[in-house]
Formats: sequence, structure tokens, C-alpha cells
Amino acid sequence: MIYLTAGILAGLGMAFEPNWLPFLLAPHAHLNLVGFVSLVIFGVAYHILPRFRGRPLWSDSLALWQFRLANVGLVGLVVVWIAKGFYSGKMLDHILGTFGLVLTVSFILFVVNIWKTLEE
Repeated sequence: MIYLTAGILAGLGMAFEPNWLPFLLAPHAHLNLVGFVSLVIFGVAYHILPRFRGRPLWSDSLALWQFRLANVGLVGLVVVWIAKGFYSGKMLDHILGTFGLVLTVSFILFVVNIWKTLEE
């Protein structure tokens, strides 16, 4: 609910102050879609899909690491995007890319864990 609230507040910020649009648009979208929607999907999939198959989740520890990496990647992206509204430079682009990679790895770990859980 924290990510959803933060995403809504970012949207309100853009609505009331259009000059904030360039550096709040990506955080707004990612807080809502990754932070709320994707994390809800992860949680529901981790809870329900193993029960449909009648077996446990392939790896609880992988699920925990996936959840942690998704949060680190998302928070990092949001912080750097907002910082880019105030500062410029290639260093922030590299940091942004690193957090994007962390988030991507978390999604891959999710797919692997669910795939292995559903595998015959």
C-alpha cells in the first residue's frame, strides 16, 4: 500500500505542478505498476499457484530474494529518477541502469521460481 500511495502522490504532484512531469512520470508509473501491481501479482502467484499444483513453492528462499531485489531495484530507480530532476550527469544514468538491472533480475527470479513450481 505504501507504493500505491506514493504513486498516487506522484500523480497528484504532476497534476498540480506540471513542471514536475519530466522527473515524476517514470517514478509514478513504476511505483504503481511495479511497486503495487507487480508485487501483488508476485504475492498471489506465490500463494495460489503451488496450491493449484498440490505441491510447495519450488524455493521459498528464492522468493524472498526475489522480493528483496524487486524492492531494492524499485526504490533505487525512483530515488535516482527524482535525483535526475535536480542533478545531471552520466553517473546517475549508470546508477539508474544498475537499479534497472536489479529489478530485471528480480523478475527473472520470479519466472524461474514459478516455472519450476509448475513444472511436471
